[in-house]
Amino acid sequence: MPQSTSHKIFENHSELKRPAVSLLTNRQWRYLQRRYKITPREMQIARLICRGFGNEEIAVRLNITTGTVKVHVRNLYRKTWAENKILMLLRFIEDASGISPTPAPPPTANS
Repeated sequence: MPQSTSHKIFENHSELKRPAVSLLTNRQWRYLQRRYKITPREMQIARLICRGFGNEEIAVRLNITTGTVKVHVRNLYRKTWAENKILMLLRFIEDASGISPTPAPPPTANS
């Protein structure tokens, strides 16, 4: 069965490279995972979405079907009360903004 043109684009994983920039720290992601009860696979997908990956790119990267990605995305929307990927990203940023990037150091005897 011939592959679609869009799938051929993603065969070479060099096209899947995105900047390693993350708007959220690992600590903030852990907070969001607990807050929204996000599964480990949904967390993988949420992080890729927030880095700009599309459904087909995510499917290729995680070796799953685009249908499976869509199911996880739909679950993420339901759990985060978001209607689309941009609103989900904005909700994540807003919710995690109160979480400091690094834990506060323990108080010293002089404090």
